[in-house]
Amino acid sequence: MLESLGTNPTQLLGLVSFASTTIACIFAKRNSPNEGWAWTALAITNAAFFFEIIFGIRHRLHDVADSLLFSAGLYEGRADLQYFLIFVSAAVLLFLSLLLFFLRRARNPGLSIATAASLTILGLFVLEVISLHQIDQILYQKIGPVLLVGWLWCIACVAIVLSTLL
Repeated sequence: MLESLGTNPTQLLGLVSFASTTIACIFAKRNSPNEGWAWTALAITNAAFFFEIIFGIRHRLHDVADSLLFSAGLYEGRADLQYFLIFVSAAVLLFLSLLLFFLRRARNPGLSIATAASLTILGLFVLEVISLHQIDQILYQKIGPVLLVGWLWCIACVAIVLSTLL
């Protein structure tokens, strides 16, 4: 039935999760006027994740990167580039998480949790674009009808929704 709608259980879980976090962040903005700009940014970020699921931008980026590597004759040796990109992405996301933690830690722990969870989701999308086969094998394992990556999105989104209550 979901295929007739152009989706699957993993995408559906992602859509529900990201829609819920977007709405939760909008309500958190209304209840936190001093930090409304940050909750607005998180609402926009999670709405972008929602639309990413609809349009599959990460898969299109991966396909473009593969075709560029093929045309340059570098596809077979891409593993070193993938490891480098994963390292750089992890370093940037960790730096941003630490920076945001130290800037926001005294004011609102919920906002820090929501930001870290959103950065984690972004990291998962980045990993999907880079598409190192060993990591793909882990992220795309089925747990019930949903891939592990979908459950990870959901867990992060639950953390965001709960963080809006702090």
